[in-house]
Amino acid sequence: MLKRLSLRNARRQLTEYSLFVVTIITCVSLMYAYNSLIFSENVISLMSAASRSGGDFLILMVGLITLFIILILGWFVSYMLIFMLRKRSEELAIYMFLGLERKQITDLFIIENLIIGISSLFIGLFLGIFVSEILEAIVVNMLNSSYHLSFDFSTPGAGLTFVCFVFIYIVALRICNKKLKKSELIDLIHYNQTVQHTYIRNSVFGVLIFVLSMVAGLLSLYLFTYLPLGYGYDILIGTVLTILCLFGLFGGIVPAVTLFFGKNIHWKYSKTHLFVLKEFISKINHRSILLSAIATVMTFSAVLLGLGISMSFLINEAVSQETFDIVILHLNETYDFSEYTEYLDNKGYTYASHSYTLYQNRDRSLQAIRNTVLASHLENSGSELSPEDYIFSENQFDMYIGYSDYLAIREILGLAPVELASNSFLIHCMPYLEDSYKNYMNAEGELTINDSVLQCAGVMTEPLNQYNGYGNGQEYLVVVPDEVLTNLEIAYSLFVANSPIDFERLSEMVAEIDHVQLMARDESRYSYDDGYSSIINREFRDQDFISGKSVTLSSGPEVTSTIPIMYLSFILTIIGVVVIAIQLLHENAEQRDRYDMLYVLGMDSSKIKKSLRQSTYTYFILPLIPTLLLGGAIVYCVALAACSQYFYVPVIEDGQSFALTSVAIVSAIMIVVYAIYAFVCYSMLKRTLLNNGKVDKSGIPLHC
Repeated sequence: MLKRLSLRNARRQLTEYSLFVVTIITCVSLMYAYNSLIFSENVISLMSAASRSGGDFLILMVGLITLFIILILGWFVSYMLIFMLRKRSEELAIYMFLGLERKQITDLFIIENLIIGISSLFIGLFLGIFVSEILEAIVVNMLNSSYHLSFDFSTPGAGLTFVCFVFIYIVALRICNKKLKKSELIDLIHYNQTVQHTYIRNSVFGVLIFVLSMVAGLLSLYLFTYLPLGYGYDILIGTVLTILCLFGLFGGIVPAVTLFFGKNIHWKYSKTHLFVLKEFISKINHRSILLSAIATVMTFSAVLLGLGISMSFLINEAVSQETFDIVILHLNETYDFSEYTEYLDNKGYTYASHSYTLYQNRDRSLQAIRNTVLASHLENSGSELSPEDYIFSENQFDMYIGYSDYLAIREILGLAPVELASNSFLIHCMPYLEDSYKNYMNAEGELTINDSVLQCAGVMTEPLNQYNGYGNGQEYLVVVPDEVLTNLEIAYSLFVANSPIDFERLSEMVAEIDHVQLMARDESRYSYDDGYSSIINREFRDQDFISGKSVTLSSGPEVTSTIPIMYLSFILTIIGVVVIAIQLLHENAEQRDRYDMLYVLGMDSSKIKKSLRQSTYTYFILPLIPTLLLGGAIVYCVALAACSQYFYVPVIEDGQSFALTSVAIVSAIMIVVYAIYAFVCYSMLKRTLLNNGKVDKSGIPLHC
């Protein structure tokens, strides 16, 4: 009998707590998809080739995020099982009254939830196969490699997911088991009648707390924006103030709302305002601590999401600065790169390429202008670096390129050709230097190289692989007639190519050609005797170094940290909204009586639906408002700081627009998620409480 009863109750709970079940299935599928990355040979091999750590950073990130997700899901499952126990306490009391022993009731409850948990686990693992393919495709594409659809089942990933999920469920069930074993009949009868009163009852004190919480929020924004204390104290204190702000807001909002709206007689007694206000105050009184916690979690989730979005934008911008798919560097001499062209030809790759030499004249006139502009930028961004800290030894002098080579690389990039007279020169620089070089040339107007006096023909700013050094100059390059280059000192030679070759193929090239290696931008710098640094060790200066779009995309740890950050944010957002929805959906009995009374009193059904809609949406909007305001402001500060710190030079000149874009995307995502769950919750409540508005001839709802 108990088995049949357990199966019946489990089927009923699958319907009544469908949002909880769907959330568990979603979390299991995401957990499996994420864990499967640890054991994906494709991803690990790409990370091993891209980083000295051999993919350890990815595994570390996955491990830390998995641990954090276990804690979050553990709390969520425990909270929901206790919530279901509370809602079913009267039913369990009836079982005890009918003669079932406490152990039988405990076993019944555990078996029911085990059925739900096991069903969710297997459905989640099945769906996780598809989610894992999507996630792996995203990561592989981020690493600029080719992805092949496989739908392979990761046994180690499934095993890790199974262990984590079983651990979470066993801990949650043990907590419920202890509560049931200690419960007497009278405890079960009154368990669901326990009321959570607001922790601030005095109205004056509540309004004061509300005002102080607003002040705490403003102080936290000041700390996040200006970082006046340094050493990480701003972040720590700002985080504490943010949490205090959110808990204070929900603790003092009832006295504040009562003060500002409750005494407004005209507003309170017009339309359905009184009913909605009473519903609002009742829910906040009962759920103030819960809503405070949810708002805190959602704010943290918004900040994580904003950080992930900002980092993805910055990564894309860094890749866009690498205008060539392949860049091979050879130091100190004009070099024959035919070995590489033969390799590409033998592999059957299609490509457009050119090899050329850059020169220097031991002159720093243009570099001095660059340093002045960059010094102003570094000072405004609060950086302790100096312009000289970001000049590599190989780029310490003004760099020159021949006009014919310049035309060739412009053709590869699809740029229009430019004219250059035999007595003229061009400056090609990054956009942040354009105005300064134009002003300098308007004042000076000429350049002397090897006794040749050249007139400035203009300043060009199209992307030309000039950021991060070891390309076409370090942010600027002087284009001169070919004959002027005679007797200039050779800086280095470059082979550039655009070809649909992914990072995996480049790694194969490095493995097959013994005197070339990847130029990883995250390597330590080496100090040279000339006072400058280099990312090229002097011991390997006879080697060739390969860089380009895919190498830049694959060598930074921020690439592999973006997906985990956004994954964690997604989990937190879903859990936070689901808790709000389930709390609202299962206060049915008390709410139904209130809405039935409105029918009896003669209120029109459309107005009753409007009251329910306003009450539901207000409950959802309440934690969303501080998330958007406070979380959005923090996202703005984080995005602005990331923009100024990610690049040494002002690659993104309008940092405020960049930060506002991140805030807009985060806000849009949050609003859409809340709107979806709010609409679903309202639809379910309308069906449950109002029976879709169906009434009998007397105007009474059919369920009465």
